[in-house]
Amino acid sequence: NGLPVPRDEVPNDRVLGDRVPNDRVPDYRVPNDEVPNDHRVQND
Repeated sequence: NGLPVPRDEVPNDRVLGDRVPNDRVPDYRVPNDEVPNDHRVQND
């Protein structure tokens, strides 16, 4: 899923978004290379 950490380390995907840089995927639903902007993902 492109997560920088194991799923058991991620209790909430929104929390994860605050833990990683914008160049990483803030929403685990999509791959990193398909996320040009984290805000666009948030809108989805």
